[in-house]
Amino acid sequence: MGVQKEAIFIIRYNGKLAIALGVSNITDGNVVVIGKTVDQKILDAKSRRPLGMEVSTYYNPVQVVEASVDNFVINVLAALIIVILFILTIACHLANHEFNKYSYASNFHRIALGVMVDNAIVVTEGILVSVQRGVKKIEIAKKIVNQTQWPLLGGTLVGIIVFAPIGFASGQTAEYTNALFWVILITLLFSWVFAISITPLSCYLLFSEPSKHTKANKDSVFYRHYKKKCKVCATL
Repeated sequence: MGVQKEAIFIIRYNGKLAIALGVSNITDGNVVVIGKTVDQKILDAKSRRPLGMEVSTYYNPVQVVEASVDNFVINVLAALIIVILFILTIACHLANHEFNKYSYASNFHRIALGVMVDNAIVVTEGILVSVQRGVKKIEIAKKIVNQTQWPLLGGTLVGIIVFAPIGFASGQTAEYTNALFWVILITLLFSWVFAISITPLSCYLLFSEPSKHTKANKDSVFYRHYKKKCKVCATL
């Protein structure tokens, strides 16, 4: 019958004629998961493959994506460590200024540690509760940050204002309270920055993506009564 249709493209692999098969990612699909699934399917079909047929991978984006993610995580962790060391260096420098003469060191550590994690707890809890209810991590991370960034900033500024009088006090009092104010100011501001940047990223990397079959956790009896009383108090 002759040639019905001439070939437009001729594929060769290692100098031999070959057939190219491409696999595209689906919308909202994980390219790493899909790539590993395809590799597993190829291995499962090896026993059913005709003699003489060889299957080779020309381009595998899974390795590229995994390497990029690993490098990104390493860079984020390195940047986080550098920032924390920078903050601790400033804090220690300010704390050592006339602080060795007084017993305020222990109080300084309690205050600094408390305010440092307070903002992060708010964001983490909001993301965790929503993920347990089946919401996608990236969606709820954006939503929680948008909802809490300005209230958290307001609470941060209130905390700074509370310590402002001892920071700008005059006389002998300022000799040992001035450093405390600046340490609290730096700690609170950076805690807010971390809460709307590093904390959502950490939650996205550490929390598991909810499956399609994930059911929303029902509120406990205590929580329902507590929420009802809060609503009553809010209307008074």
